[in-house]
Parts: sequence; structure tokens; C-alpha cells
Amino acid sequence: NLEAALSRNAQAPRGKQHEVEEASNNLLNARRAFRSGALDYVLQVQTYTSIYSVTLACVFAFCVNVCQMLSLMEAQALFFQQGYQSLTELENYQKQLSDEYTQLVLNSAREKRDMEQSHGAVKKKDVSYDDSIMDFSPDAPNGIAMEGYLYKRASNAFKTWSRRWFSIQKNQLVYQKKHNEQITVVVEDLRLCTVKPYSEQDRRFCFEVVSPSKSCLLQADSERQQQSWISAVQNSIASAFQDRRDDNLDRCSSVSAGSVRLSAGELESSGRKALEEVQAISGNGQCCDCGEPGPDWASINLGITLCITCSGIHRSLGVHFSKVRSLTLDSWEPELIKLMCELGNTAINKIYEARIDEITIKKPHSSSPRQDKESWIRSKYVEKKFIHKLPVTGRATVLRRSSARRNRATTQDRPNTRPALKPKPNRATLPRLTGTQTHMPKNMLEFTHLHAQSGLMGARAHQSKHGCHVLIFMYEIKFF
Repeated sequence: NLEAALSRNAQAPRGKQHEVEEASNNLLNARRAFRSGALDYVLQVQTYTSIYSVTLACVFAFCVNVCQMLSLMEAQALFFQQGYQSLTELENYQKQLSDEYTQLVLNSAREKRDMEQSHGAVKKKDVSYDDSIMDFSPDAPNGIAMEGYLYKRASNAFKTWSRRWFSIQKNQLVYQKKHNEQITVVVEDLRLCTVKPYSEQDRRFCFEVVSPSKSCLLQADSERQQQSWISAVQNSIASAFQDRRDDNLDRCSSVSAGSVRLSAGELESSGRKALEEVQAISGNGQCCDCGEPGPDWASINLGITLCITCSGIHRSLGVHFSKVRSLTLDSWEPELIKLMCELGNTAINKIYEARIDEITIKKPHSSSPRQDKESWIRSKYVEKKFIHKLPVTGRATVLRRSSARRNRATTQDRPNTRPALKPKPNRATLPRLTGTQTHMPKNMLEFTHLHAQSGLMGARAHQSKHGCHVLIFMYEIKFF
């Protein structure tokens, strides 16, 4: 059955490829058989319901006709003329009833044909993926952002795996053994935990949720479901910080100490100032990747603004690709705000989306599914598919051995007069490089383009308040 196939697929070891393929094929066949049987059952029920409806209509019509004929016979005994009129009305009614019956038969045949066509189309449909995967929805009416079955490894000495119904609700990760049973809390507060894939286990599709007090090892049914759960937990963490912002400010303002109230006001004014200054740059009023208006997150090493969904995807890429910070919750140094104002969404997209018209790839919008946004962001920043490649510079001509010997012979004939050694240059004695030198980046945009090609974008603003020192360091490398 399907449950047994799911269990065998989950227990298939990663190192034994033939067992993995066999378990995957068994799971695929079990799903196909289960769905085929369900559709056959629905088809038969629909057919029987249609036949029963037609038969019931005929019986009802027959009973009505009998009653009317009895009434007609009684009226005929009293008055023949009234009987003649009744027969005329009955004839018209029979004709209308016949038309209705014919229409019912045609509708039943049409529904049966449509059901058979749908049944055949579903049999041909690819069922290698699991339709039960839910999208992350933090604004769900029931408060459950995501739910589904996962395997959980026990914390006892046996390390057994059990299939449980997990859900993310009220900024907590919980599970149930069975429906309507008591909920067990795995993580009390998602803001204090992190999630990451776990590859040290022999079982596939595992990921780990780590909190300050404990860690929980979970397993999904497929790689797609594993990525969905990891993204859901990361987005829940971001949503939890966003939802608790107003509560934290109110709590700080209620403290009697004036210094605490001042710190909360300074933090709020600093976040508001950073948000206003960064969003005032051209193109920063919308998310750099999906165009959603009013973004309140930013990537400090890329210099762009992001919505909450895209910020969760950027956070999953790792800080070596994108370092995410909130425009309203975090404190911003003046140097970092100046760096964000120098770059912006428009300037960065001119670099990272330079070849988008040539490749003819459709950019996702604010209402696009999360999978489309994640695929776009990985292609844009990790694989760098849309960047214009820099031209390859020519190498210096290699000196031949014979030429080297001739040069060495001529130098031996010259008098041995070596020039005095020059002192080793340092930062203070280095000449100041101007914008007229062609091998140096002329502005911040060209510098960002060079780093995007060389893969060193993360080093430019990894330490935001020392951004100027990173620029000097890169200039010195170019000079030497």
C-alpha cells in the first residue's frame, strides 16, 4: 500500500543506489495505483448517481401521470368537455416531460464522457512528485503557516524514526502523533533557532532544526519537500521578528528608566532614517527581484532592497552570497547607509540583469510562487547567468631561452654598477591613484561590476563600517 511504500522509500539508504531506485519506483507505482483506484471509484459512483437520478425522475413522472389520469376519469364522469380540456393539457405536459427526460439523458451521457476523459488524462499525468506539499502562508486563517508529514528521529538510545504530523503555528514548531491528539512543542520560539540541511545521516532528505536547548533531526519525503520546509522555517523566523517589532518598542517605552526609553526611541529613529534614505534612491521603492512595493529588508553586500519573501531566499543562499539586514529592526551605521545610497536596485540590476533581454527569461513579480522567485534569485546571484562577461586580457609575451641567454651575456659585459635599493613602499608612500588611469575602476558601479565578475562581492561589504578600507585594499592589489 501507499503507506508501506512511503516507509520503504524513507528507509532506503543513501549509499545503495539500486535500493533507492527500487524504493522510488515502488512509491511511484503505489501512488499511481492509489489514484487510479480512487478515480475508478469516483467514476462508478457518479455513473450510479446519474442512473438513479434518471430512474427516480421517471418514477416520479409516472406517479404524477397516474394521479392526473385518475382525476381525469372522475372529471369525465361529470363533464365530458372538462375531460377533453384536461386531456389536451396532459398531452402538452407529456411533451414537456419527454423533452426534459431527453435532456437529462444527454446531460448524463455528456458527464460520463467528460469523466472518462478526465480519468484517462489523470492516468497519463506524471505523478512522480508529491501534490501534498503546501506553500508557506503566514497569513492563513487558522494560524498554521505550513503543515505536513515528516519523519522525526527519537532522542533515545535507539534513535528510531517515527512519522509525525508537523506544523508551524504561532512562531512555534509542533507535531502530533495522530489527528486531534495533544500537540507536542519542538521549538518554543522560532526566533531562537536555525535550520540547515543535514548530510551526515545515511537517510536522505534530512534537515536539522537547532535551538539553544536542543536539536531536532527531521526527514522529508523528497528533496522538494525538504527545501520547502527549510524555507518555511526561515520565513517564519523573519516573520516573527517583523511581528514582534511593535511589541518590543512598546515594552521598552513602558520601562520607568529614562535611558531605556531613549535607547528605544533612538533605535526607532535610526531604523526610520535608514528606511527613508535607502528607499529614496531611484529603484529602491520596489523589491529588487520581484518588484513588490515598500521593501523593508536589504542585502548589505549587494546594496539592494528586498521584500520579506525574497529576503528569506537571500538568507538561505548564505552570507557569502547575500547578507540580509532589516531596514527597520537593525541599527545602521552612517558608512553603511552611504554605501547603500551609492549602489541601489537600479545600478545593481544594470549589472546582474544586463543580459536578461538576450536570454528572454521572464522576471517574477510580487504574486509569483516562491519556487519561481527562488529559481530566479539563484540564477541571478549564484550562477550569474545574466551578467555580461568581461573581455579576456592578453598575456605577456613569453621570453625565449635564446633571447634570455643573449640578454644575460650582454649584461655580463656591462660594468657591475647596481642602482641603490629603493625603500619598500608602504601605505603612506604609495602614489594616489586618480580616475585617469584606465586599469582602475572609475566609480562604485564599475567596482561592483568587477567584483560581480570575479566573485568577490561578499568581501566588499562583509564588514560594513570598514567599507572604505576594503576599497583601499583592492586598489593596492591592482597597483602591485
